Amino acid sequence: MQYTVRKLTRTIYRWVAVLAVVATAGTANISAGRADEADAKRLLKAMSDYLAAQKAISFDFDVNLELVSTQQQKIALVSSGTMTLDRPDKLHMTRTGGFANAEMVFDGKTLTLLGKNTNLYAQVEAPGTIDQLVDVLRDKYHRPVPAADLLMSDPYKELMPEVNDVTREPIPASELILALQCGGSDGYSGISANPALGAAVDLLVRHGGSAVLSETPEIYGAEHLLTRRAASRAVGEKLIERIHWWEDYTAKTGGEMNNNPSPGNKAGGLTTILEKSLGAVAKGGSTNLVDVYRYAEPITAKGFVFMDTPGYDPVSATGQVAGGANVICFTTGRGSVFGCKPAPSLKLATNTPLFRRMEDDMDINCGPIADGEASVQEIGQQIFELVVATASGRKTKSEELGFGEDEFTPWQFGAVM
Repeated sequence: MQYTVRKLTRTIYRWVAVLAVVATAGTANISAGRADEADAKRLLKAMSDYLAAQKAISFDFDVNLELVSTQQQKIALVSSGTMTLDRPDKLHMTRTGGFANAEMVFDGKTLTLLGKNTNLYAQVEAPGTIDQLVDVLRDKYHRPVPAADLLMSDPYKELMPEVNDVTREPIPASELILALQCGGSDGYSGISANPALGAAVDLLVRHGGSAVLSETPEIYGAEHLLTRRAASRAVGEKLIERIHWWEDYTAKTGGEMNNNPSPGNKAGGLTTILEKSLGAVAKGGSTNLVDVYRYAEPITAKGFVFMDTPGYDPVSATGQVAGGANVICFTTGRGSVFGCKPAPSLKLATNTPLFRRMEDDMDINCGPIADGEASVQEIGQQIFELVVATASGRKTKSEELGFGEDEFTPWQFGAVM
């Protein structure tokens, strides 16, 4: 059987920026809940009309710019500033912090930029309106203005062409990149949910897709099960090199790789890192390991791959999604509550009592394996089919609950395992 995914092209995230501006201005009283497409367009039009009607606007802003260094560490640059706009052709902006102390002035004839910390300035002729200035900066100088849609004379006109460009089209399952995660593991993880997820991975790889195993500290002691499956010696050595890096990394911060599992894992029946690692590796199925990636590196290979990440779930999943993963499967025995926007996260319960307690958050019950009521392959088939359905638009439990907005967590400086 050939599987296809109904891919949705969606470009509506900038609505959030409009909501924020109008809500800050005190002009909207939006209750909790979800709006359908008609309501969303109506709200967007109302907010756009309000912004367009303001001939003079001024506001303060804060900007957080996050960069990832070549050592896969996060660097945050924080700046703040002011913006004053007088339609149709006056603009004044200041920005300080984040290695910048700059001022920009537009008077309808010229654009002047002043770098106060460098004592340098630049000036170009730019006759016209603010709308025309935005176009010139973007098209001629390749310097798009952040949140430019909100500065235009008709934000609705600028936003709607892309907002309306929402289509779903069939693509092969080979386009899927499945991120493999586990959190709150217990004694059942290695015999139910993780092997079943591994069976789903084998099916995905058979259909030409990719699956990425991660959490390097949590395969420690079981890495030989992956290196023996490496497609080449070079691939195996890349994995061992990351293991050695982690040993050095933890030693420098006064830790050790054997200081695992967590108290919650132990309460769930895991006593050593070896038990935990053996179960974690089972998520990767049985096919060849075709490549090893560093944190957040773009995943280009087809098949089963490994990405070096910490074991901390939000940091690990953020790296996987940054690398290209478009669906996450998250196994749990203790009941970790997790979502990961923009990639939907499927929750796999390792045991039936957990599934019954947290049915609102669990997508699949792998407990029947431990109960002797289903095989690993049968549950694996269910997982694979649910992954395809999710990629085609079916909502996960975490999406229905609204989870995932706070789980974007890049790898930070310091000891993160």
